[in-house]
Amino acid sequence: LDACLTPILAPFTTITNMIGVIDESMYKNIKSFPKDIQGLFYEQLAYCSVLFVNKIDSADVETTSKLLKDLEVIKPEADIQVGMHVSVTLPISV
Repeated sequence: LDACLTPILAPFTTITNMIGVIDESMYKNIKSFPKDIQGLFYEQLAYCSVLFVNKIDSADVETTSKLLKDLEVIKPEADIQVGMHVSVTLPISV
């Protein structure tokens, strides 16, 4: 994101969607990460219009449910999608 907003590129770019890919197995261990890494993770979510939860096939239903509820609280306006192979369909903006 920062690279697109540099003074040289900013006049020529329009950011319509930002996708955040969340690894299901990583998120369940987020509390074990250093505080600065946790903060960076949540800060990045703030800029995303789409949140894609990946690798749900490797998690149990309770873990996935908790993650989705957490994301709805953290970023209620985001389009939250789930999958196994990072396949996301976005609307085309012209």
